[in-house]
Amino acid sequence: MTAAAPQPGIDLASLRQGFDDAFAARHEPADGATLDMVILVAAQHRFGVLLGQVAGIHHAGRLAPMPDAPAGFLGIAATRLEMVPAYRLASVLGLGDAGGAPRLLMISRHPGRIAFVPDAFGGFERVPVPRFHRTPVDARAAVPCAGHASIGAERLPVLDLLALAGRLDRTAVPT
Repeated sequence: MTAAAPQPGIDLASLRQGFDDAFAARHEPADGATLDMVILVAAQHRFGVLLGQVAGIHHAGRLAPMPDAPAGFLGIAATRLEMVPAYRLASVLGLGDAGGAPRLLMISRHPGRIAFVPDAFGGFERVPVPRFHRTPVDARAAVPCAGHASIGAERLPVLDLLALAGRLDRTAVPT
């Protein structure tokens, strides 16, 4: 199989740059569009997470514990594709630890691939864009939020999972 010859009049460098720029640009949904969110429960608090920040949700299975683990670190989880560090979401957010055996884990899209274990999953919501109120993220805050979503009468904080994972990625996981 041979590669197709470039067509005359097409500048491949600018085409490539335009393609790369399209991925780097922030895309806001058009009017009438919706944002998909996963609803999580951590220490009896409900949070939304934008589905675009989630790489996957998996059965927790057995977690390999680590000695001298930091607070909230449950161990290493093995999914079908990778091994990831797993943290109890409530502990990482400074909300305490409800305990209980982890059932499901949610893996962030952060390059460091960190799994968070909520106390429960509260479902899935499709939120109209005008009902999501974005705020600047303070990654150093105990609960880094990207804003809040108005779902019925509830004002649901929306976690910035990537900021939370980035904060954990910079801390040392015991080896």
